Amino acid sequence: MWPLQRFCGVVHRSFNSLGLLEIFRYRQLSNITVSKARFSSKAASQMLSADICKQPEPTADVKINTPQFQSLFTEGLKTVQKLFKDNNYELRLCGGAVRDLLMNKEPKDIDLATVATPDQMVAMFEKQNIRLISANGISHGTVTCRIAEQNMEITTLRIDKVTDGRHAEVVFTDDWFLDASRRDLTFNAMFLTLDGQLIDFYNGKDDLENLRVKFVGEAEQRIKEDFLRILRYFRFFGKIADDNTKHDVETLNCITKNAHGLAGISGERLWMELKLILSGRFVFESFKCMHQCGLFPYLGLPSELNSDLLENVCAKARHLNMHHVTPLAALFNTLNEVDICCEKLKLSNAEYHILWFIVAYKHTLPKGNDRFNAYMEMLVSGYRFRQDLLSNLHELLKFAGDIEALDYFTNFKVPSFPLGGEEVKSRGQIKGKQIAPAMSTLFAIWRHSGYTLSKQQLLEHFGPDTNWTDLQAMYPQIETKFAPKKRRKL
Repeated sequence: MWPLQRFCGVVHRSFNSLGLLEIFRYRQLSNITVSKARFSSKAASQMLSADICKQPEPTADVKINTPQFQSLFTEGLKTVQKLFKDNNYELRLCGGAVRDLLMNKEPKDIDLATVATPDQMVAMFEKQNIRLISANGISHGTVTCRIAEQNMEITTLRIDKVTDGRHAEVVFTDDWFLDASRRDLTFNAMFLTLDGQLIDFYNGKDDLENLRVKFVGEAEQRIKEDFLRILRYFRFFGKIADDNTKHDVETLNCITKNAHGLAGISGERLWMELKLILSGRFVFESFKCMHQCGLFPYLGLPSELNSDLLENVCAKARHLNMHHVTPLAALFNTLNEVDICCEKLKLSNAEYHILWFIVAYKHTLPKGNDRFNAYMEMLVSGYRFRQDLLSNLHELLKFAGDIEALDYFTNFKVPSFPLGGEEVKSRGQIKGKQIAPAMSTLFAIWRHSGYTLSKQQLLEHFGPDTNWTDLQAMYPQIETKFAPKKRRKL
């Protein structure tokens, strides 16, 4: 059990920064063991006088019965619904599914919340011989089962016992209000009963209808519980807001004040949120605002923002179906900056190669009608080494807004060099280190022909007595820059 001194310290800090809801939480925790905590709102209410802890009344007059809602009731959900009802455990939709339904969208997936503990859920499922998918989430309260070819993810109501800005230790509760109070944004803190009744403690529906992105309770406290919520704010702003300038000033001040907290978040988690921001609306406005809030140093991004270039690229992105990393290239001036960012955010190799390629070429893009030949030479000379060059070129052309060249190269078939190393080695009677320079020279001859010479025609250009030095001088080579297969260790 918690020592009295520790609890008093928590309460003192709560008065200073956390607010009455946090005192409410810690008062509950003071009378439970840390290992297996479970408490009810009734017990909690007895600890505090009614005038201190007044739970808001949830929305009670909203009922959903849309086609999108009815489409959720698959065989899997119906089976789970009956099982929980038969065992007297409440079960509700939560999070993004509720938000989507209120926006008349069909949820891509559903999350369920319940008063049943993980142990109780596991016992129910095992008794019915229902397959459990993974045990990884059970310690955090999440049980995943598979019914009728559908994974059903169900999480026990919980509150945060301890948070460090990255992770939370949780205890379970049967109080829907307390669970809603630990969530990030008001429209993510709503529940929906399986008969369509909306449970909304924090006016999330009203915020959604008015296109407001608002934290549950005190913004600063929600951010301090998990600093990744800073990026989640911008992600949902791009998803929900209708005006790219409609930020709450106090919220932005809290974000600026706590920007340093992002330094402790793993690169993988940061990149997961940034990808969603880059794939959403208001990309330019969001990154400009993030830069003003001082987030860039903690995201591995350059300190300076080329605002005009980023705005220009993002304007093109709306109709060119860009890869999510393509607009990001506007932020970098050097390949070293790219390497620093990719090391921090742990981009995939494919993402890294696209970003590297665009930044390598964006300052020296060919102009005029000659650019088609230049792009073709760039492709053909490097394609034998890297098969992703064509898709990388597509993204470079989208970045540049070169629609004509993009159309030309969209279904472009890269010419294939007709000779292999063994053929050159045999006919030229060369070996070892002589083979690579000879291949490069023959490739230059093929390029000089406009990539039209056949294998037989190329074989006629050399033999056992060929002076390769003279041949190399006659056909200069070009080099295509592309990201190394192995990233540079920083």
